[in-house]
Amino acid sequence: MKDKLIHLLIMTATIIRASVNNQKDLPQIVDSMLLAFSADPFFRWIYPDEEQYLSSFPGFVKLLMNEHIDINCTKDAEGAAFWLPPQQEMDLDTFAAYMQETVSPQDLDKVAAVFEGMNHAHPKVPHRYLVLLGVTTSKQGRGYGSSLIEPTLLECDRTQQIIHLETCNPRSAAFYERHGFERQKEIQIADCPIIYPLVRYPKNQAKTILLAS
Repeated sequence: MKDKLIHLLIMTATIIRASVNNQKDLPQIVDSMLLAFSADPFFRWIYPDEEQYLSSFPGFVKLLMNEHIDINCTKDAEGAAFWLPPQQEMDLDTFAAYMQETVSPQDLDKVAAVFEGMNHAHPKVPHRYLVLLGVTTSKQGRGYGSSLIEPTLLECDRTQQIIHLETCNPRSAAFYERHGFERQKEIQIADCPIIYPLVRYPKNQAKTILLAS
């Protein structure tokens, strides 16, 4: 345990920026997320056309760059984690309006149904929400993802906070499971890829807080 903590501290000091510079980092983060999610099953289901994805996904990422969401960023801005604290809520109306502007009209109803299903799957108790975690393809497999989330995992253990996230990528689900997350009931609506909600309970906490069905 001690060796793991020392390794985490070294990796975090090497990779993670303590704060995000809005003027310099945010455009680079948007570009990195565009590359990181270029083959993501969920976002490419929403934006299947290449031009549609390239023109619309950056705006989605920019919506997450607001005062309610905490961003952990790598020093080279090629990886980032977007966290919604327990006391904050997503601005669902703003995201719905953006989907209406950017999603093909024939797909709007099923996209809205999927987001509604994802929202229903959240724990019905205060929790931290990992909205987005991405590392540009050239830096994947180098420990960036772990270094971006592990400090928050330790903090949530200390403060006894639950963490929730979703992914459509089985490899990503396995990555989160290695960090203590547990798969919940899968979501599958229309022709959307299977969505895996995952929850991480803080260590040393008995699972007496149940998710609503």
